[in-house]
Amino acid sequence: MKRPEASGSDRVMKDGLRQIETPCINVCVVDKHGYCSGCRRTLDEIAKWGSMSDAERQRVLSFLPGRVVGRGGAGRRGDSV
Repeated sequence: MKRPEASGSDRVMKDGLRQIETPCINVCVVDKHGYCSGCRRTLDEIAKWGSMSDAERQRVLSFLPGRVVGRGGAGRRGDSV
């Protein structure tokens, strides 16, 4: 069974299923709160990404919008894996 159409950042695997791609945009600088300023993941999430299931990846992606990155601000910490 094929998954529904996904965004352009998803990769089609040999079996026709789509795999959730990394949110990395090659701006890899970790801020004082422990988040990458490019993708907003933690170093632990980045390191584990390759071995995560699609469900685990989706869970990480769901946390990213609530994470504040950069030098300023309070740096609200979202959940992590």
